[in-house]
Amino acid sequence: MPLDSPWALEIDAAHRLPGFEQFATFHPTFLYEAAWNLFVVGVLLWADKRFMLGRGKVFALYIALYGFGRFFTEAIRLDYSYDTFGPIRFNQFVAMLICIGGVLLLAWLVKFRPGREEVIEFRTDETGKDEDALSDTAQLQGELEISGQALNGGGGRDDVVDFVTLMTEPGRAEATQTDGF
Repeated sequence: MPLDSPWALEIDAAHRLPGFEQFATFHPTFLYEAAWNLFVVGVLLWADKRFMLGRGKVFALYIALYGFGRFFTEAIRLDYSYDTFGPIRFNQFVAMLICIGGVLLLAWLVKFRPGREEVIEFRTDETGKDEDALSDTAQLQGELEISGQALNGGGGRDDVVDFVTLMTEPGRAEATQTDGF
C-alpha cells in the first residue's frame, strides 16, 4: 500500500503495479516482517525462560506467532494473490491456518507433553576428567583384552592397552600416525 513516511520504500515507476503508478513510496513489508521476527525471538526467549517450555513448545509458539504476524503483513501487500474469503487474500488465509495450527500444536503439547526434556550432564572427578568416559574406557579395555586373548591365543594385553589409549586420548592419534600404527 502507498505510504508517505520517512521509512517508506521508493519503487521505480517501471515496477509499480497497475493502478498505483501515481504513488512513489510504499510500505516496506520486508522491514515490518524483520522487525516482527526480532520481536518474536524476544518473546520466545522470554517465554522459554519464564515458563520452562520444552518438548517442541517453543517451536509451536514460533509457528503461532509467525503466522499471526504474517497475516497482517500480507494485508498491506499489493502483489497479486487470489481473494479467498471476501477481502481476505489467499496468503492471509494460509498465514491464519499456520497460526491456528501453531496454537493447536502448543495446546496439545502443553496437555500431553508437559515439562522440559531431561538434561544429561557428565560428571567429572577432582582432576577434571569425565568419570563416565573413564569408566567407558575401562570397559572397552576389558572387552578388547578378552577379544585380543581369543584372537592371539591368550596374549596381547599391551597391544590392547595401546590401542585403547590411542583411541581415547585426544592428540595421541596424530602423534602416532607417523609411526605406522
